[in-house]
Amino acid sequence: MPTFSAAEIVGKTLNAKQQTPVFNAPSYKPGALQIATVKPGQPVGVVYSWTGGKAGEPLNWQFTDGNRFYYVLHKAGAFDVSALRQQGVLTTQERQEQQEQENKSLPEKVFEGLGKGARNIFFAGVALTALYLILNRPKK
Repeated sequence: MPTFSAAEIVGKTLNAKQQTPVFNAPSYKPGALQIATVKPGQPVGVVYSWTGGKAGEPLNWQFTDGNRFYYVLHKAGAFDVSALRQQGVLTTQERQEQQEQENKSLPEKVFEGLGKGARNIFFAGVALTALYLILNRPKK
């Protein structure tokens, strides 16, 4: 199962993959009441923020309908990951690889872009040019 950063999910629509209870407060708060249920395949809403995500306070996604907030407990497999991917959400690993790629210098990008065979041809060309220059330099 891919892992996403909670920050990547904010502003994106979560779609229920299974029956999903909706609460009037984070599910870990005393007095939190279930106020609705989202059916599989239906949108839960656009994520406004998140709360919890630590010991004793499981991650809850926060949504708003314009007048009030509502919350859904995060559970692995509860949401349609393909819908998130369609919205451009990257996994934590993909985001890290993207940042590493952006931090590479131009020569690193060029040599990485060349295939192994092309690199060998390039280095052979440099070696042959150097050999040619050495053998054909003027004698003193």
